[in-house]
Amino acid sequence: MKISVGNKPCSYLGDLESRYKIASEMGFSAVDLQVEEWNVGQIYKGENFGFFDRSIEELIEYYGAYRDAAKKHGIEIYQMHAPFPSALTDNENMNPYIQFVFKKCIQIASALDCKYLVAHPIRFADRSTEEQDFEVNLKLFSAYIDSLKENNVM
Repeated sequence: MKISVGNKPCSYLGDLESRYKIASEMGFSAVDLQVEEWNVGQIYKGENFGFFDRSIEELIEYYGAYRDAAKKHGIEIYQMHAPFPSALTDNENMNPYIQFVFKKCIQIASALDCKYLVAHPIRFADRSTEEQDFEVNLKLFSAYIDSLKENNVM
C-alpha cells in the first residue's frame, strides 16, 4: 500500500533533498506533486506570470529535480495536481492559457513516470444545473484525451 503526502506540506521541511528524506523517514512512500508555480489566487486574478511559458524541456528539467530527490529516498511521484481552477467562468480570456498549461502538465507527468494527473471540474454555482455543469466539463476535459493517450497519463 502507498502512503502519500502532498508536496506542498513537505515544502516546509526544507530543500527538496530534506523534504523527501524526512517524508520517507515518516513512512511516506508516495507524493502528490502539486503545481505551485501558478496558484489558484493568481489564476482567479487573471495573472499569468509566465512560468509555464518555458519550453517543455526546461519544465521537465525543473520538475525532474523533484522526481530525482523523491526517488533517492524511495518516494514515488504517484500523482500530480494540475493548476486549479481548470477553467474560469468569469474570465474566459484566461482559459486558452489554462488549457496550454494543462497540456504541459500532462507532458511533465509523463516525463516523471507519473500516471495520474488530478484536475478539478468547474462548477457554475447557481447559474446552472448539474447536467449543464457535466456537459461543460465533458467538453473541457475531452479536449485533453489525445494528449493523455499520447503521454500515457490518466
